[in-house]
Parts: sequence; C-alpha cells; structure tokens
Amino acid sequence: MSETQKTKPSISDLSVTSLEADQSYFETRLAMLGTPKSAHQEAQKRLYELLSNHVTEMIERLQVSTGTEKKK
Repeated sequence: MSETQKTKPSISDLSVTSLEADQSYFETRLAMLGTPKSAHQEAQKRLYELLSNHVTEMIERLQVSTGTEKKK
C-alpha cells in the first residue's frame, strides 16, 4: 500500500478522550435540536442518537481492552 492511501483506524488507534469529545458533540447537537419540527430534524435526531450510542460502545470496548474501565 502506498503512503498516500489512507487506512481505516483500528480501535487501538482511538483514545478514550477523543471518543468522549465526539460523544459530547453528539449530545450537544441533540440538546440544541430540541423537539424536532420536521422530518429532516427527526432524521438528524435519530442519527445523533445512533452515533452517540455507537461511540459509547466504542469507549466501553476500548476501556475494557486497555484495562481502564470506570468503576460504577
């Protein structure tokens, strides 16, 4: 593979901090959206919820793989 080709980052390339920042972004967008007033806004809300849930799962998997799980 040439140096100009991009590779998909693996879970080990991600940091919990960067994922938590992504999660905060999605939560902020959801809060700013409020109650959807159109089909487009409803679609945005569903997408941000799905992305937030996915990022949460990625954070949990990364914490388990690195042994940094948060105590409950």
